[in-house]
Amino acid sequence: MDRFETEKEDRMITFITMHELQSLTDQELGELYQLFTLLLSETEPHTPDHRRIRATLENIRNLLGQPRQRCIRRP
Repeated sequence: MDRFETEKEDRMITFITMHELQSLTDQELGELYQLFTLLLSETEPHTPDHRRIRATLENIRNLLGQPRQRCIRRP
């Protein structure tokens, strides 16, 4: 087993809450959605990481599907 495989096995995917996601723009949410969709395809079904990824994707879909006040970021 090489170093990359060991590091890959040691990582844990985090769950991102609605509260944390609400401060992101639609573009940032879309990018996160793409990333978590990719991660979902790389995890085994019925594992804790797989469940956390699916829950985060659901949170992102919920936010993208509802009208909300737009975040305006000031430099």
